[in-house]
Amino acid sequence: MAYRENESFGTASIIKVPLLMTYFRKCQEQIFDLSDTVSKKDKYIIDLPSENGVFKYFPDGTKVPVRLLAMLMIGMSDNSATNVFLTDFIKQGEFNRTMQKLGYKSTKLAVNRLSAKLFNSATTDIGFSTPQEASTILADIIDKKTLTGYYAEEILRYMSMTSAGTRLTRKVPFRPSFKAKITRYGSKSGSYSKLNIINDLAFFTTTGGQTIVMSCMLNLQNKDGLSTEAVDSMQNLLLGKIGEMAFRQLFEK
Repeated sequence: MAYRENESFGTASIIKVPLLMTYFRKCQEQIFDLSDTVSKKDKYIIDLPSENGVFKYFPDGTKVPVRLLAMLMIGMSDNSATNVFLTDFIKQGEFNRTMQKLGYKSTKLAVNRLSAKLFNSATTDIGFSTPQEASTILADIIDKKTLTGYYAEEILRYMSMTSAGTRLTRKVPFRPSFKAKITRYGSKSGSYSKLNIINDLAFFTTTGGQTIVMSCMLNLQNKDGLSTEAVDSMQNLLLGKIGEMAFRQLFEK
């Protein structure tokens, strides 16, 4: 099922999935090594009270494994960890060229790094894609079209760390009819409250071995002057309902 699947939306943090995929492709070419370490520097850090990552709390100069930074970027959506990849490994131009080369014509980074100024100004999202293309990118990772099995599994493992999701997968742990038919699931969410953007990109694997990908991008028009917290809560609930409807179609026929 699909609705407005080819319309371009702001990605918020779901752009981090193709960003990590692009980095892993460089690891496959032996340009980078996932076992390397990076020393924490001020240039990576976003000093925002709302920033929920942990990398910014590490002491300056701490050597942090890149593998851990990748895990933080996907599993916790740590924006300071993401800046390591944007500034040291995969710059904006290279990311956009890679997306074009792989046939993902609508997916692009709009910024060269994440910053407090960027999030406070709310003039643009960090990236853009379509729901269809975001799903295709994840499906191609799962099908090992863009990554080898080892690196594809790393991304899925990081996404599975957020299995207690509040969006598309929020009903899975609480519905026995779903849990009985799903062996594994995970997601990467994205939020940009000042732009009223709430997204989710999810996968789940059935007991029959089929892996299904779902993506949803919302940009609720806040015409009633609601607080950003209220808008976020409403959109989370709506994504949960969309996920539940899709699961019922698939599993409760």
